[in-house]
Amino acid sequence: LRTSAPSRFAPSVSARAPFHRACAVPAPRARGDETAQPSSPEVEEDEPSKKLLSQAFRERRAAGLAQVKQNIRVVRRDEPEASTAGAEPQEGVKRSEAGAEELCTVDPRTLFRGDYVVHREKGVGRFVRIQRLRPKDPKKRPVPFVFIKFADATTRLRASRAVRSVYRYNPAGEAPLTPPKLNAVNDTTAWERRLDSATTLARELVGELMQAFLARIRKQRPKYRELAADEKRVVEEGFPYALTDDQASAIDACNEDLSRGFPMDRIVIGDVGFGKTEVAIRVVARAAAQGRQVFVLAPTTLLARQHYKNMSDRFRDLGVEVALLCRLTKSSERARIIHGIEDGSLKVVVGTHALVLAKVDVKHLSMLVVDEEQRFGVKQKERMSQMRTRLDILTLTATPIPRTLHMSMMGFRDASTISTPPTARKPIRTIISHWDVEMARQAIEDELSRGGQVFYVVPRINMIEPVVNELKRLVPTAKVVWAHGQISGADLEEIIEGFSDNVYNVLVSTTIVESGLDIPNVNTIIVRDAHMMGLSCMYQLRGRVGRADQQATAYVFHPGEASLSAGAKSRLRAIEECCNLGDGLKLAERDMAIRGVGSLFGVQQSGSLEKVGPYLFLDLIQEELRRVESLALPTVAPTKVSIDFGLEPSPRAQTTAEERLQAMALEAATKRGREGLEAFAERMQAQANAGSAGNVIAFTPAVESFIERLQIAHIASELGIARVMLVEEEEQAPQPTAGGVVLRAVGRRKLLVRAVYLESEMSHEVYELICAALPNQYRKGLDWAPGRGIRVAVPDQAGTDSRPAAMRTLFILTVLRGALPTYLRYL
Repeated sequence: LRTSAPSRFAPSVSARAPFHRACAVPAPRARGDETAQPSSPEVEEDEPSKKLLSQAFRERRAAGLAQVKQNIRVVRRDEPEASTAGAEPQEGVKRSEAGAEELCTVDPRTLFRGDYVVHREKGVGRFVRIQRLRPKDPKKRPVPFVFIKFADATTRLRASRAVRSVYRYNPAGEAPLTPPKLNAVNDTTAWERRLDSATTLARELVGELMQAFLARIRKQRPKYRELAADEKRVVEEGFPYALTDDQASAIDACNEDLSRGFPMDRIVIGDVGFGKTEVAIRVVARAAAQGRQVFVLAPTTLLARQHYKNMSDRFRDLGVEVALLCRLTKSSERARIIHGIEDGSLKVVVGTHALVLAKVDVKHLSMLVVDEEQRFGVKQKERMSQMRTRLDILTLTATPIPRTLHMSMMGFRDASTISTPPTARKPIRTIISHWDVEMARQAIEDELSRGGQVFYVVPRINMIEPVVNELKRLVPTAKVVWAHGQISGADLEEIIEGFSDNVYNVLVSTTIVESGLDIPNVNTIIVRDAHMMGLSCMYQLRGRVGRADQQATAYVFHPGEASLSAGAKSRLRAIEECCNLGDGLKLAERDMAIRGVGSLFGVQQSGSLEKVGPYLFLDLIQEELRRVESLALPTVAPTKVSIDFGLEPSPRAQTTAEERLQAMALEAATKRGREGLEAFAERMQAQANAGSAGNVIAFTPAVESFIERLQIAHIASELGIARVMLVEEEEQAPQPTAGGVVLRAVGRRKLLVRAVYLESEMSHEVYELICAALPNQYRKGLDWAPGRGIRVAVPDQAGTDSRPAAMRTLFILTVLRGALPTYLRYL
């Protein structure tokens, strides 16, 4: 587009270099001879229509809000019974009457004296009591009040109001690891800053999750075909047990995901030994049977080896080769596997973290199965996150990491729960005790007397040798073997096979056995110095036993309560209480409470969250999900956008070539929208630059103005702008100054300035979200005009020529569209 002097607001654009080239995705040139007459644009379909995306996004937001409400009901169910604080049931504290059923607030009758609470308006305090007070009018009945102690005073509020505004700071029965600082009730400035920070974080989290979900559903991939009858029979007959209802439900959900046109991202949560691996095998079989490449990641060599063995046996009759890539793999075999990954000949590769960190070309990779995600390190998780939007992801876990758990609880990540135990499975008896050598000796002898085997786990390698010597002295009949992660792969494999074959009956090891070993004959486990282990690790270790119909026992020893930290006490209490079959998800929620809600987001963001508590934050999340609905942009069709700006073609009669180009541009915009119009304009410019005489004549300023008008209309439509209008306004001239001193002005004159108004019913909050994403140089010249929309200042270097105003407007519209959060386009 021809321009005058470059604007200070826009990049310099040379003559005959249209703006759409600088701001749009490059489009392909016209096929065939460059001198040929232009044809209608053809653009590849690379994502579903906006209508389908909006529908899927709307359903997921509704599911997210419903899931948050369900989580609140779970919180309600886990609350202690009313009146445990020593006060009889009070009138006026009924949650349903208070309108707080959908809030995560606490029933004051379930609080104990000294419990930390959070008041929505006043901040963190400590519960004192509930007391009935008689009103001044003697005819009225006494009213229950809740007394809360803050840093500078003790306040009271009606119980009926407290039930809508008071939250627990930490889970019932759990003392916070670091007691929070109480807020001052007479100066709420500090609390308001805390609340604003947490609200901002909740807003960013909801936006981040919605953006990630949209990125996934916009990425199209071919749907997976169903397994053929013979393939399905081979896979199913390889499983010697009947599927539980939860297993069948999880498999059906995964198959439904694979039948959709966008990548799967599902987490399967199930207790140790509840059959999550079978779900993965069915999913991997469907992918591999049709030539898709799959990686199966395991955190330890033992678990990777077990998956490799199981899948090799199950897929042998399908003709699918399974490879193992870990530290046990020889160099020559490693080279062969990497070559097979890069050329696509290998369809299923099982491995440890090295599989995702290795410099391997994974262009053929379609699916990633991750077992026990919480065991991987930061680098591996970052690498997996990068793959998440373009690959099918299936995650298996017994105790999901807090962030993964939170995403599934929010409804933005698909989740299946396997809570049905296998037939005849019994809960594991858990004994928490200070170290007692006699108890340990008796436990080992009892297990060996019934022909069983024992795991003996220590947290450090240097503890193994003293324990082995001690066991040989205490239980001379025991056949003891030891293992840890630093011994050679061949030796480790020989030890594990010998223990599995009952050559040895006591295995002393580090925590490497916490996953990957499935030995039904082992029904006693002894864990030493458990205070040095994480909650997930203890839970996984306990799950190594009890895999048969025998009663299994886990002995968890610590050095004594006097030497335990508050965190260690909370972890041991949690492992003792979560001892029923299927308690993995409950334990993960306890872990989230013990570690703090800040662990959902990482160390950098934890501060603001720890100061408001997880329950208030859950309500902030719910509010943000509801608030998103109010941010929907107005619906405006491109043909309904009014452009009052002087961009109409010149009054002279249009030539046939000009009319034809304008008709083709309009057709491109009608069929393919803004992308089709930009592709058409790019192709026309390319042909004109190539020297086609007919196009040079036809691609006149009138045609360029017409295309520019269509571009403005389409981008304005996406932003919900109904009218684009160029106006002239009077503005006071600035005060004259000299040496920084304002001079006395006599009869200050008024200046005539030009501005473009982008009139819309867009909310001011959306405008603020857009501006927050803009670099500073693009915010200059933008203002919010209440009742009208966005005001764009226009430089006046070109006098009355409207073309620089059009360039400025098109540039600003493109920048605004780029800064608009993606999820707002699909509300």
